[in-house]
Amino acid sequence: MNPAISLANAIFRPSKQFNFSKLIPYSIAQLLGAMTAAVVNLFIYGKHIAAFEAEQGIARASSAAVASAKAFGNYFSDPVTPLHAFFVELIGTTLLSTVVFSLTHPSTQDDKAKFVPALVGATVAALICGIAPLTQAGMNPARDMGPRIISFLAGWKNVAFSNCWLYILAPLIGAPLGAWFVEKVLYAKDTDS
Repeated sequence: MNPAISLANAIFRPSKQFNFSKLIPYSIAQLLGAMTAAVVNLFIYGKHIAAFEAEQGIARASSAAVASAKAFGNYFSDPVTPLHAFFVELIGTTLLSTVVFSLTHPSTQDDKAKFVPALVGATVAALICGIAPLTQAGMNPARDMGPRIISFLAGWKNVAFSNCWLYILAPLIGAPLGAWFVEKVLYAKDTDS
């Protein structure tokens, strides 16, 4: 469900089941899934978001609308700068990818495989606890961009795409970095043999 992890998979673990030829279709499906979730979010919480905006005097397309747009995409605020946010997202995604690729490395596949989903989920939860106060912990280009598209269509206009570049680029660099570390450093001897 994460195009950045899919990209890392296509680079470091291509197979007949998944390779670069499937990367774009998978990424589109992941984006559509995130958009669908955003529509559900808007349906469930739309009235509450509108009430919050009315209470705070926020015009939806104004720069102040970031406060309500946070219900969809990821945003950061002072004192976090775009560069700081980029590196936070890069580090978070690198750590996530390192865990995913470590847990799913062929040399670790035995009876422990049943714990992989729970361990990946725990990793995501821990990363959210650590970096969400700074950047809302995107770590997934589809999970960030899909809701931004829906919020744009729902009236947030350009506010929806504020600093979205870093929530796309950082994971697309971070996930392959984590995968590289696992494949070329951590398990390099296993791969060479």
